Amino acid sequence: FVVAAGGNHGPGCSSLNRSPAMFSSDIVSVGAFNRYTKDIVFFSSLGPSAWDGGLAPQLVAPGEVVRSAWIGGPDKY
Repeated sequence: FVVAAGGNHGPGCSSLNRSPAMFSSDIVSVGAFNRYTKDIVFFSSLGPSAWDGGLAPQLVAPGEVVRSAWIGGPDKY
């Protein structure tokens, strides 16, 4: 079970065209969405896969407006 980032080559159709995510029949590709608007973000690569025409991305996760650490915050990384 292999999972790969779909890439940041959107927003056009078939922009999911980089290895390994484009091999959609063998790999689960992950795209990015905005958790506030519930939309796939403009830079996230989209299917169908340039390799085999498969649907992609199969999963999406928050990829915009994500706070992981900030200057002066409790978890300074």
